[in-house]
Amino acid sequence: MNAPKEAAVEPFGDILVTTFSSWSTLAQRLVLNFLPRAIPGDDVSARATELTRGAKSPEEKLQALYDFVSRKFGPWICHWAHWLLGAPPE
Repeated sequence: MNAPKEAAVEPFGDILVTTFSSWSTLAQRLVLNFLPRAIPGDDVSARATELTRGAKSPEEKLQALYDFVSRKFGPWICHWAHWLLGAPPE
């Protein structure tokens, strides 16, 4: 019996062509665009503390935050992800 052939592993990521001169330049641009929005304000931090107050482990905290976000923002996240990835929303 012949063993199945292994799938070829692509050595590159999904970005094959870019106008950036290096991966470092691309990474710097991504940090500048996304990092300021990734740091929560005091109101968001307070709400997260409130939502996770009864959690006993990091996993329980994550689950509490996930449950809140998926209930409140689920449909919008789908549209945002499509926009971010450059795909038209369904």
